[in-house]
Amino acid sequence: MPVRVTNAKGRKCRDYGIHNGSRGRLKAWCLHEADAANVRKQKKNEVVLQHMPLALWVEFEMPLKKQVAEAPENWFPMT
Repeated sequence: MPVRVTNAKGRKCRDYGIHNGSRGRLKAWCLHEADAANVRKQKKNEVVLQHMPLALWVEFEMPLKKQVAEAPENWFPMT
C-alpha cells in the first residue's frame, strides 16, 4: 500500500532523513500482544483490531541516512 509522510516531526525521523512528503510502501506491521493472540486463534480472513499497531513498517523510496538495525534496507518503523 502506498504511503506518504505528512507529519515527520521528531528527532528519530530527522536522524533517518524522513521528511514531510517522503514516499514509500507499507510492508509490515507489529501488532499489540492481545491482537496478535487474537489473530493466531481466529480462523477468519478478517479480524477487527482492538488496539493500534505498535509500529507500521514502511519501505521508503529514497535511501535513508542510516539503516534501522536488523531491518531490510530502507525500512523504517513508524510508531
